Amino acid sequence: MATITLRQFERNDIDLVNQWVTSDELAHMFAGPFVTRPISYEALVHDAADDEVAFIVEAEGQAIGTAQLRGIDPEARSCRIACVLLFDPTERGKGTGGRLIQTLVSYARERLASATVTLFVLKDNAQAIACYERCGFAFTGQTSPAIGGGLEMSRST
Repeated sequence: MATITLRQFERNDIDLVNQWVTSDELAHMFAGPFVTRPISYEALVHDAADDEVAFIVEAEGQAIGTAQLRGIDPEARSCRIACVLLFDPTERGKGTGGRLIQTLVSYARERLASATVTLFVLKDNAQAIACYERCGFAFTGQTSPAIGGGLEMSRST
């Protein structure tokens, strides 16, 4: 079982994202309804934003996915996981996603001093919901019309 590591998302990493996001449906599940293919770096990463950080997810030095922490609020000690995607479908269903989520939660706790981490998930993404629940997330009852009625989940770090 490879260790999951995070590295800062770089401009040329958008090519990896576009290699793996091969359908409009996957783009919508990954980044929401306002991002279209091909996905631009600017649409995914907001360089000027000081309340988010974008990552390439690696295992044994190989890029296997991407994820972000957004809405980083030091005063509220909270942030939100966003734009999670394991590139290779063969990595799904093996616990890799859970290890990634736990790595993001640890990063939020240790580097951002976040006490609470939230995320929004599409209500029909049963595989992701099951993963998040295994990682200790629970539904809050909040929804996000901006991402097509995504359901909010939260957990304490």
